[in-house]
Amino acid sequence: MMIRYKMDICAALRERKYNSKLLQKNGELNAKVWTKLSRGEPISLESLGKVCHLLHKQPGDLIEFVNG
Repeated sequence: MMIRYKMDICAALRERKYNSKLLQKNGELNAKVWTKLSRGEPISLESLGKVCHLLHKQPGDLIEFVNG
């Protein structure tokens, strides 16, 4: 069982004109979170909430539960 991303989160953020440096400068996401997202690694719920806000999405739009 695991939770995985339904989309490339970093690509979706770049489409909305966000990048790692801009997000760090604005205090929205740090470099560590960006790196985890780019590798498909889990992030905290707080960071997921920030990503949802930036992309105007619900958590279920970004992640899914996979059984098996």
